Amino acid sequence: MVRALRGASLRPSLRRSLHAAGLALVVAATLAGAARAQHPIAPTTRALPERMALADAVAVARVAAVDLGRIRLEEARALSGSVPASFEVKRAPGSPPPLAVGDRAILLLRGARAPYVLVDKPEETIRLADAAAETRWVAAISAWLAVRERPRAWVQVYLDWVDGGPDTLRELGVRGLTDPKAPFQPLAPEIYADLGRAAWDPQRSLPARRTYAILARFGPKGAEQLAEGMRSAPLDCDAAIAEIALNAATAQTAFEPGPILIRGLDHGDAEVRRSALQAAQSLRGRANAELKARIERVAREDGEAWLRADAERALALLNP
Repeated sequence: MVRALRGASLRPSLRRSLHAAGLALVVAATLAGAARAQHPIAPTTRALPERMALADAVAVARVAAVDLGRIRLEEARALSGSVPASFEVKRAPGSPPPLAVGDRAILLLRGARAPYVLVDKPEETIRLADAAAETRWVAAISAWLAVRERPRAWVQVYLDWVDGGPDTLRELGVRGLTDPKAPFQPLAPEIYADLGRAAWDPQRSLPARRTYAILARFGPKGAEQLAEGMRSAPLDCDAAIAEIALNAATAQTAFEPGPILIRGLDHGDAEVRRSALQAAQSLRGRANAELKARIERVAREDGEAWLRADAERALALLNP
């Protein structure tokens, strides 16, 4: 088992996109990153093992000078391999890393001696915002290096990154967990189940919980736990997690999804109620009388005119 998992009548046109942006991670083509204080991990970022396989050394260092074709580093400390206290790396003027004098960074280096070649693409550069970020990132990369030869242990490392953040590290953890080439794939069903439960854990940070919700949806056991948690979730629970859980509920065969969708229809956020209506439409032939009655109430009484219209359409599909 995983150790780390213990009003207005017009529809707001941007609300759903804001929900998606709030998830702040990238999983396949369905996830998007949020704005970050550190250099972003872009959708093309490679998983860490792929990058590490190309590196002869990993070091944390400070940028002392930036020239047209070289970057000079000082105060270097090796996390893997061996590097001198000061060294140079090659800098491609057409595609330079986003590093300036005074910046501190974790660098993946290729080559037997200086000037080294940077393994990371510019968008993969691990630039350290401050001392706290350096402490966190050094610990995170060192943790992966310590289990480098034991791929099954990578899962726990990645989950720790998701749990503790920051966003850029969380996204790198997601990239690792969803890497189809990772030797630990496929993830065990129990891990997905833990992810589904963790999404509803109020002791965890909201960014981590949103991440767990999306990851859980990729496994049947995770989707089941995610949907089950919605049954007793507060009516003001996080909208992004609620929407994912409602979508997961309709795929369940182990229990009746109606009470979960009714819970969504009672949510204070109109977009969550809309998601519940959309999910209910997939239950043609399976929607019970209680769920239909609750949708009829939305069609009569909801404060949003566009949502009342959505409820009418849902009823037409459920009562052909």
